[in-house]
Amino acid sequence: MSDALGSTLGLIEQDGRMSSRYHYDEFGIPLEAKKFDPNWPGPDNLFGYTGLGYDFNSGLTYARARYYQPEIGRFVSEDTYKGDIENSSTY
Repeated sequence: MSDALGSTLGLIEQDGRMSSRYHYDEFGIPLEAKKFDPNWPGPDNLFGYTGLGYDFNSGLTYARARYYQPEIGRFVSEDTYKGDIENSSTY
């Protein structure tokens, strides 16, 4: 289940039961995830705020080219694309 931004709000099992529910603050910080089935065999949710990849171990969000740390509201890695000198909007 996801919201209008694409953020993952919950995971549903094949039989229709909700197995976990997620909430985020305005900057994408995960808040109190609830697991309804403690025996859930699946992995933790791999997608988080706005549908971007979420690394549970580091707490960082992968934003398609660099990592974002929601607690400080900043990207913590360099963008791999340096931009085009002929097109200033790419910087």
